[in-house]
Amino acid sequence: MSMNYSGHGVGGRLSVSDVEAIMIDLLTMQQMHTAEFHAIKGRMERTDAAIDSVNARLDSVERRLDDLLISMSQLLNWINPR
Repeated sequence: MSMNYSGHGVGGRLSVSDVEAIMIDLLTMQQMHTAEFHAIKGRMERTDAAIDSVNARLDSVERRLDDLLISMSQLLNWINPR
């Protein structure tokens, strides 16, 4: 970005070419910020998907642990009925 304008307009005003340069700089900054926003959004979505995957795996492990606990309890009751 240039951000370095001539200032050679009439009566100290910016010239048309200065205004055009400013508009180009502003559009360039907008494009950069938009690209950065989409990059951050993409990382966030991938992170959310990874968290969902981990949560699903934890749920699966929890179900297997519950099943194991039930099996162990049944085995203990079979070995030592009350």
